[in-house]
This record gives sequence, structure tokens and C-alpha cells, in this order.
Amino acid sequence: MNTYRQSELVNYFDCPRKFKLSLTADRKKSKLMAEGHLFEGLVFGFKYNHFHEFDIPLDSDIDTLPAKKFGIQEPSLLAYKIAAKHAKTFFLEGDSYVKLRYEGPNWCLQGEADFIGDVMYRGNQVRCIADLKFTGDIVKNWHDKEANFKSFIQSIVYPFIHYKNTGEILPFVYVIVDNDKSLLPNETPYVKQMRHVPTLKEFELLEAFIDTVDSDFEFKHNPNSCVTGPYWNYECPYMRSCEIGRQFKEIAVEIPELELAL
Repeated sequence: MNTYRQSELVNYFDCPRKFKLSLTADRKKSKLMAEGHLFEGLVFGFKYNHFHEFDIPLDSDIDTLPAKKFGIQEPSLLAYKIAAKHAKTFFLEGDSYVKLRYEGPNWCLQGEADFIGDVMYRGNQVRCIADLKFTGDIVKNWHDKEANFKSFIQSIVYPFIHYKNTGEILPFVYVIVDNDKSLLPNETPYVKQMRHVPTLKEFELLEAFIDTVDSDFEFKHNPNSCVTGPYWNYECPYMRSCEIGRQFKEIAVEIPELELAL
């Protein structure tokens, strides 16, 4: 029986082969990922895999850890601590790093919720599943995010698992904190919140989608997903492990006879 995670399933929308590679291939650890792990630890406390993923000794001190391994120096670390202090005020009563798992007839689905409990949302205390995001540009990355399964699959997967185990449908709240490295002690970061209340219909669609993934034995390559972005600035993180993707990037080019144009 196969086990899936939302961080892997989301790749299927771009390229089934990318999804397949995400199950086994190593993904390059980026500085953005490191910053996200660091901020998550500052808000909820550090856990083992924050250190393990980046080969950091477990007895590392938080004030020296960022500079040693994450490449994060002062005053950025100070700004992160200021932002984290403010972010903590949104998470009221509940549990952090909650392991989630559902075993269905044909496949398993698992993940880890940043927080389940009471969160401050638009001035009100609401019970929900919450996810903390640390982003460099809230407007660019979140204002015009298309409302579809690919963009917000996490807001369906985690409530789905919780519902299957408890019978309770919880809303999902994103707490998105702006990564402003120039933040001063008397300032507060921009914090955007987004809430999704999942429906039983969405849960049915999710199950049908996972059934499709689970029955796929070809995992066809989508050449349009190798290098994307307005300036061709995003490369599939599994490109080096993909023979077809490498051919796209390494394709030989014959330069024709050149003319002088003035």
C-alpha cells in the first residue's frame, strides 16, 4: 500500500514524472527552506528534523546555528526573532507539529500540521488546522494565488485526514508572515491570513485524485514544467534526476552560418 503526502501530491499537477521522482529523489535544500525551518522553530520551538535535515548537531545554540549552517546573519536573525514574537500571538491554545495519518482501503495519506487548536483569525478565536508560512513578498506570492486544488491542496488534505479520523471538519487557516530582514524592535511584520472551509465534495474529489495517482503506472513527463517562470527562472528541483528533463536542458544546438547585422 502506497503512502502519500500533500507536498508530493502537488507535484502531480505539474508533471506526473516530477511526482514520481519526488518520492525517491533528493531535493536540493535551498536557503528559502532553511529560513522557513528556522522561523517555524522560533515560533513553535525546534524539533529534531529541523537539525537533522541540514546535518546540524542537536546541541546547537539557536543564536549560532543560523550563521553556521543557514547562512543567516545579524541583523536578519534579529528581524526573524521580532517577527516570530508577533506571529506567536496568532496561535492561542493547541498543539504544534501534529502528526496526521489516514489509512484507506488502497492507499495511506499522512502529514504533519504546524498547529491544531485555537487561532486568532480576523479578531476572533477560531478552532482550526493552521499552517505558518514565511514569505519574501506577500503581495507577489499570495494576493493573486489562483483558488484551485494545486494552490491550496494542503487546506484540503489535512482537514480530510482529521475528518476521517474524528468525524470533525475543521477549517484551515494560513498564517503568512512577511520575511522582512530590516524589521526593527518597535515594528511588526505584515501578516496575511487566508481561511478555507473544506467541504465533503472536496474530500470526494481529493479521494478520486489520489485514486488516479495511485493507479498511474506511466507517470508521463510534461516538458512544459522543466523550466518555467516569466524569466525562465524556476527549474524543477528534480531535474538532475530526470533523464528527459536533462535532455531538455542539455540539448545540443547547431549554430547556423552567421550574418552581420548592423
